[in-house]
Amino acid sequence: MFNFLLDAATVEIARLAGFDFVIIDMEHSPRDWADLAGGIRAANSYDIIPLVRVPRLDETTISQVLELGAAGIVVPFVRTAADARRAGFD
Repeated sequence: MFNFLLDAATVEIARLAGFDFVIIDMEHSPRDWADLAGGIRAANSYDIIPLVRVPRLDETTISQVLELGAAGIVVPFVRTAADARRAGFD
């Protein structure tokens, strides 16, 4: 389930609906780092896997998201192996 809402309670709703993971969106949602951290904490509290769609192909942003505790990331606009390497996946 993609989560575009800023309220961490939506992560709990996803779990209650039976989802195993949630993709917390940063690409199309006006999230700040505090919102993201709250969403990841909520996911961990409700035993649902927190994935994060980052806003762009940027190794620094990806590292920060992973350091906040995301279990994985979704990177937009990765079309080639070179793009993946730029994102830090070599």
